Amino acid sequence: MNYLMDLDIKGGRFTWFGNPRNGVITRERIDRALVNWEWRALYQQASLKTLPAISSDHSPLILNMNQIQKTEKNFKFEAFWTDHEECENIVKRGWEKEDIQGCVWKGITRRMENCKEELTNWSKKTLKRADKEICKLKEELKKLQDSDLSQEKQQRIQQIKENIAAL
Repeated sequence: MNYLMDLDIKGGRFTWFGNPRNGVITRERIDRALVNWEWRALYQQASLKTLPAISSDHSPLILNMNQIQKTEKNFKFEAFWTDHEECENIVKRGWEKEDIQGCVWKGITRRMENCKEELTNWSKKTLKRADKEICKLKEELKKLQDSDLSQEKQQRIQQIKENIAAL
């Protein structure tokens, strides 16, 4: 016989929030991931975690097949950077950073790397990072959703969801 088992959830205990009555919210674990023993043996590193419930009363479940995963971040030029007066000067500074002699292609590649480095550093120092702000808000939301829910905490949860939607 092929028995199914519930894949343990890392993070929050609850996957559903609803029925607010008299200042009390019902919380349950109704969303699950079921696997059989053969699958579990193949994917021993797999883990399941919950994300905060933002625009639904269900918490999204994320199945990570390999817990140990490191990816290199690729550089992406952000179009909104050009809205800032400083952007053009940052690119010029990177392009003119070194007097490059020799192979033309190596020179162009080096100048592009310099521009990438200058833009990345400038962006980190100057611009508000919406992605980091969203991560911070999601962490706070998850903690609140996993705690005892008072009226104040329910109001804060709603405020955080609105803040995330606005970013």
